[in-house]
Amino acid sequence: QSAMVWGTPELTVDELRQNAQQQLQVNLLELFLGHRKLDAWQSLRELELESGAVVSASVWQPKLCSSRHSDAFAFITDTGVLWGDPLSGPLERLELPEVRDVQISADAFAALSADGSVHAWGGFFSGGHLGAARHQLREVTQIEASHRAFAALKSDGRVVTWGDVVFGGDSSEVEDELFEVCQLKATRRAFAARRRDGRVVCWGDAAFGADAGHVEAKLRDVVDLVATERAFAALTASGEVVAWGD
Repeated sequence: QSAMVWGTPELTVDELRQNAQQQLQVNLLELFLGHRKLDAWQSLRELELESGAVVSASVWQPKLCSSRHSDAFAFITDTGVLWGDPLSGPLERLELPEVRDVQISADAFAALSADGSVHAWGGFFSGGHLGAARHQLREVTQIEASHRAFAALKSDGRVVTWGDVVFGGDSSEVEDELFEVCQLKATRRAFAARRRDGRVVCWGDAAFGADAGHVEAKLRDVVDLVATERAFAALTASGEVVAWGD
């Protein structure tokens, strides 16, 4: 299917997506220019899109979300989120439009919407309450969960954290290092952030990967991160794998 969408140069990518969505009568997930995914908050002027430019889109699909931190799951539908632990009782429904992802801690949930906003619910001490982080959670592109905390990556490369401090819910000690971040990963009690310059920043419980001091010299030109329950591993541009934690 295709649609012709008109707009001013100040139109954002997300507004363009919504306009195309209305014309096509199909829920669209993301827009692409060639192979490049477009940032939802960029304007057409910033992208230097000219009249007649062809933009492609991925179609939204229902999504099932689970976590190693909890027995609960979340099922994203076109009208909201069905969530809970089926062994503990009936599932509950949260009416929340255009949810893109749900991350789950021990007993809390954080949902990322298409407009970059975040909605959290569940256990207060597991990140179910946004608190002071609420006002910073705009233009979010990724959420990651530890056992009792969450971290959110924003479009400007900054990171916002909330939840239990012991589990990485406070990143203030490394805040000055958290810039141009492009990827987040979490163990049970720590987070790791990969920056665009290939460096890695960690915080949380040292016993769960927050202390990468002994491998810091090797953490250069990192292109990917993965996490287990108690450790992290990084892949460098040269093909070397660097691991730290328990």
